[in-house]
Amino acid sequence: MARYKRYTLRLMLMLLTLLYSVRGEAKLADRYNEQHPLVIVCDWELAPYEFLDDGGTPSGYTVELLKAILDKLNISYQFVLKENPLVLDSVDRHQTGLFMVSSYQSAKADWHLTSNVISYYKVKVATQKNAPPVSSLEDIDADKLLIIRLDSRIVAPILKDLPLKASVEYHAPMEALAGVSSGKYDYFIWGEEPLKWKIRELNLENIRLNDVDVLAAELRLAGYDKELITAIDDQYARLEQDGDLDVLRDKWFHPERHHDNGSPLMLYSVIAAVLLLLVLFLIHRLASQRVRKMTLRNSEQTRLMNLALDMGGYMVSEYDPRRDTFKNQRGQLMNEQSNMADVEAEVHPDDHQAFLDKVEELKQRDVTSSELMVRRNDGTAAAPHWQYLQGNCIKERDEDTRKTTFLMVAKDITKDMAEQHRNDEQAVLYMKAFETSLVAMSFYDAEGHLLDMNARMRDIVGAQNPNQEFFNETLLWDAPLFRNILYKGMTEVVHACQHMHYPDIHLDKYLEYRLRPVFNDDGEIRYYAMTVRDVTSERNLYREQQAIERQLRVTDEEAKKFESQLNYLLSNTHMFIWHSNYNTRMIEVARSLHKVDYTFSFDEYVGSVVGEEKDSASATFYNPLMRAQPVNFIRHYEHSVLTNRNSWFAVSGTPVLDKNGLSQGHFGVIRDITQLMQTQEELRSETARAQQSGQLKTTFLANMTHEIRTPLNAIVGFSDLLHMTEAPEDRKEFIRIIRHNCDLLLRLIDDILETSTMSERPQSIEAEDTDFAVFFNEVCQTVAQRVQEPGVSFITDNPYTTFPACTDKERVQQVITNFVTNAVKYTREGHIKVGYRAEDDGILIYCEDTGAGIPKEKQATVFDRFVKLNDYVQGTGLGLSICKAIAERCGGRIGLSSEGEGKGSTFWIWIPRYLTSSNLTAEK
Repeated sequence: MARYKRYTLRLMLMLLTLLYSVRGEAKLADRYNEQHPLVIVCDWELAPYEFLDDGGTPSGYTVELLKAILDKLNISYQFVLKENPLVLDSVDRHQTGLFMVSSYQSAKADWHLTSNVISYYKVKVATQKNAPPVSSLEDIDADKLLIIRLDSRIVAPILKDLPLKASVEYHAPMEALAGVSSGKYDYFIWGEEPLKWKIRELNLENIRLNDVDVLAAELRLAGYDKELITAIDDQYARLEQDGDLDVLRDKWFHPERHHDNGSPLMLYSVIAAVLLLLVLFLIHRLASQRVRKMTLRNSEQTRLMNLALDMGGYMVSEYDPRRDTFKNQRGQLMNEQSNMADVEAEVHPDDHQAFLDKVEELKQRDVTSSELMVRRNDGTAAAPHWQYLQGNCIKERDEDTRKTTFLMVAKDITKDMAEQHRNDEQAVLYMKAFETSLVAMSFYDAEGHLLDMNARMRDIVGAQNPNQEFFNETLLWDAPLFRNILYKGMTEVVHACQHMHYPDIHLDKYLEYRLRPVFNDDGEIRYYAMTVRDVTSERNLYREQQAIERQLRVTDEEAKKFESQLNYLLSNTHMFIWHSNYNTRMIEVARSLHKVDYTFSFDEYVGSVVGEEKDSASATFYNPLMRAQPVNFIRHYEHSVLTNRNSWFAVSGTPVLDKNGLSQGHFGVIRDITQLMQTQEELRSETARAQQSGQLKTTFLANMTHEIRTPLNAIVGFSDLLHMTEAPEDRKEFIRIIRHNCDLLLRLIDDILETSTMSERPQSIEAEDTDFAVFFNEVCQTVAQRVQEPGVSFITDNPYTTFPACTDKERVQQVITNFVTNAVKYTREGHIKVGYRAEDDGILIYCEDTGAGIPKEKQATVFDRFVKLNDYVQGTGLGLSICKAIAERCGGRIGLSSEGEGKGSTFWIWIPRYLTSSNLTAEK
């Protein structure tokens, strides 16, 4: 019972697996259909794995394997064969659904590989057969050349980490194998099977394959669809179980192996055929004994006749006109299944009428034989091959039976005719080459008689009557040009240049000639070959050239002098020569005429121009209307390659026109005027600064007059009222007002004196050791009296009971006083808070108020001199600028923070906790 349950469970699992597989294959079939087939990219030169055959069709082991698998999966597919570099490019672009990878390639994260190994890629090295064997790539000498397939995705990763000594180059397989075969290259490393395939294809017999110490690579299928890869693995296993995979492998890698798939019926048929042949042999044996005597009588005659036919290479065919059939008696002269009409159709059209005439001639009663010479097509109508037949046609008539037969005896002379045709063509080519050669040639026999000369030689020597008679009658040795130079029987080559001056036949030329003896196989002189070149015009040209060269030397010296002067000017005046080319869209700049110092594109040029001038700079080179006009402009460049800094250049140039009058670019001069522009800018800046300073000082004087008059008026006015008032409260208020205005007047005078001192020399800083916590409390008690507004509270923030420091107490008190005074001016309610804290080895002092605040646009200028944010508030605008000077003199920083108008503000200063001579700076 338990075994039954176990078998039932196993059967159910098998059924579920089968249903899942069928369902998965159905999904794949829907996914890859005719509208959206599976694209398989392959290497078109990786035979026998994958390649394009002679018909341009994808073929190979991988292709047939995938066809068998995908057909079983009912998937529509499309093979795309590309060059090796484009295969990986298609994979990276996800333009393929399936491809082949090796174990040496780095698999990407989104690749899915088959668990089955499709094949093994064994690496071998191809060398010449007579070359020393190689077993290790690392042992190849440094003077040897190792060739790797161009853009190899299998072999290249293998060699990446090997310490090779040999030089490495990359070539296509065909070029690499041809180079190894010819000795141009030493070694070519590739896969064993592709090497065998390519060697057979190129018919290279002098190449040997060597085993090397490189592990074979595993070839697997890869893709982005995991479900597809799983289905391929399943079908691959089924092919392997059915034995179909072995048949496919043997077809491509072991074609010598044969697979017998026949049934026992074939064996029975063979046995029956053998028995039948045995019976026929016995019957034939009995019949042979009866005719042996007759055969012996004719055998000798037949042997002699066959010997004669064999020696002549003849074939014999018998034609029966009654049956209109041919029967070959010896050889395959005619097709026995053809009739006379078929034979006539096989005859060459040019020989057709002559053949029919021969047939009609043999039909005459008194004619018994006729010579035969005809061309017959033994190929096909689409690709004819003409066979030349030569022989005789013999007519035989049996008077007893009145039967007439024709014997055609002929031999195939196609090769002889082809050889004769080649010889004729070669002779024609030789004569044509001889006559049309650009080299003047003539031939003489061993005695010195002229044999022939080509057209070029006749043009040079003027070989017409009477010149022709002169050269025909004059021996080579007796010609005036060669007398005492050439002699009969000479065996050396003569090469000379002489003056041919024959007044009688009006020849006056300078000739360069070469005479070479030609020997036969016995070493005897067969004839002399002479080549001649007329150098008369060259000699005249040479003499003219010498005169021109003399003139050029004079001109060159003058040009060098001018160029030297120009180079001196260019190098000492900050000038450059420039040339633009609209075809290449490039600009060349040089300091001399000898070489180009800088090269950059139009886009780079426009990109270096200051922003607001880019459109104008772009129009200079891209506007067709401006291309044909001279240019003259001044341009500001953010960064110039000519000076490696922000620069100004004055550019002038004229268009360079082609033969059609179209502008090809500009040529001109560039002047560096950066210093001039900077000087002008500094002049403008100083002028504006002087004007602004004058205006500020004028405003300051007006404000100062107003500021001095205001407290003085209060002091004088309330002083006059003081002796007139007896009420204690009024007198106390008048005294407070007088004291407050006195403080304002003293503060005003201190600021003016401080400002005048700052203008003449740096502020003096006298640092001393102090307890800043105690000092801070003392300062706050003093400045607290300045806060007189009833709705404003004064707050101090002293976070330390003791805080040792080394600083200028007077300057610090001046800063705090200015901060508080400034806060009092603008604060009507809320609080004014003064405090400090240790920060970054220094002291950060701040004053926070809830006053009018400072607009964002005015915060950048609040520390400048003579700046007042509100003309209705007392003050000269010097206090904060003095604070800024103190901060800079101490090597510190000053600043403010305010959210805007009506939101209060906080002024702060940071100075070093311990002031030394190293952190004190002179006022700028």
